[in-house]
Amino acid sequence: MTYFLSGLRERQHRAPQWLQWLIIAFILLTLSGILTTRYVYVHTALSPIDEYTYVDAVDKATRGVVVRYGSYVDAMAREAISCRGFGLVDTATRTMGRCGVAEPDVVYPWAGHSTGSIHSPVYYFVTAWLSKIIMAVIPGLHLITAARLTGALWLGLGALALTYLLRRAGVDLLVGLGVSVAVISMPGFRVTNSYITPDALNLLAGSVVFLAGLLYARREWGVLPFVIISMAVTVVKFQNCFAVVAVFLFLVWTKARDWWTARRGRRRRHEHESDAAGAPGWLGILLPPAAAVATGVGWITIQRRMALPTEDYWTDPPGNIDVAGSLYYMDDTLNTILSGNWSVGTPLSVIPSLGLWVAIAALCGVAWFMPGMPRERRFFAQAGAVSLLGIGPAVNLSFTLVFGSDVDMQPRYGMVLIPILALCAAWTVTQRRPLRIALALFASAAYLFALAYPRAS
Repeated sequence: MTYFLSGLRERQHRAPQWLQWLIIAFILLTLSGILTTRYVYVHTALSPIDEYTYVDAVDKATRGVVVRYGSYVDAMAREAISCRGFGLVDTATRTMGRCGVAEPDVVYPWAGHSTGSIHSPVYYFVTAWLSKIIMAVIPGLHLITAARLTGALWLGLGALALTYLLRRAGVDLLVGLGVSVAVISMPGFRVTNSYITPDALNLLAGSVVFLAGLLYARREWGVLPFVIISMAVTVVKFQNCFAVVAVFLFLVWTKARDWWTARRGRRRRHEHESDAAGAPGWLGILLPPAAAVATGVGWITIQRRMALPTEDYWTDPPGNIDVAGSLYYMDDTLNTILSGNWSVGTPLSVIPSLGLWVAIAALCGVAWFMPGMPRERRFFAQAGAVSLLGIGPAVNLSFTLVFGSDVDMQPRYGMVLIPILALCAAWTVTQRRPLRIALALFASAAYLFALAYPRAS
């Protein structure tokens, strides 16, 4: 193993940079494609995480139709939930209606209405376009299968963006590859990306936001690219703005420490600490999250103006603002994102749980317990810790404020923050050769386990 890694590292230094990244892109897209395809053909039932309504939205998008509040779900999605059923594993599969029978609206979820309008049509139309290409290449493929296979592209691009983020953050390239493979092998991503859902872009969205924020903090990018990326990921799904908020916390904390240092007349004690120019100005710090929130609010406003006349139909239970009660969700992100819900009961499910706790330990170590850690890394980890703990209450309160509904913290809402854990794990591993070897073994085991036990969701 040591000889193999040394050989790869030697060839890495000899190859042109563009060729390196071309090879890396091929490797990650291939691994993601194999993993996603395996899951698509094993998990024939619809995901209970709203895939029924997303199938309908993509079906409508193939015909140029935008889902509006009050729209009814068309025949394809109704047939899918009746014939395929829904559930993350076959033993949990249930159906609504009878296969091949056109049932009354009341038989189907939300009395036959679509809830897909909560998200902008961006994901649905891009998925519809990609699905048409896939069906042209593979004749006879069902639209649902083709749309699910697009998740392989988003997973591969997310892994590529994460690897590039890790590289720009000072991580060894092979370590970055190992971390990225381990991440895509975790339940949250490998299962999510085998279904039709805007959450398929979570890894890509989080990685590009943190990359933009890091380069902006270093003054390598101006504020405009960061603003554009913040708006782009938010328009796909509003919850992606939590990644922008995490970068915002990092920049605020950096700015506050710069102010405190200047006020106390202190000098930096470590010569290796970078960012001598300090954090960007307050306007530049506030602009990206403000643009992201404005984008999300803008779509909500458009959605309500486009709404069709309809009777109210139940989606989520009504909620009241309860700040103290929302704190209950603080640990939900860390408990569920990487560990998953292991229904199969195999003892090998310790792999993702181990990955979770190692990542949490790395986060805490980088944030507070590793002497000599550059302040950029230290502050990033501290902002990440606050974000991971705060996203649960933030989700609950934001849904109550915007929609008047009580929504629990779902693992998929926090997946956009996983690059923070990946960064901390990579920073820890890249400094020690034994840990690099352990990472290679863990990433391989996690990926092989994901292929061997696709029903462990």
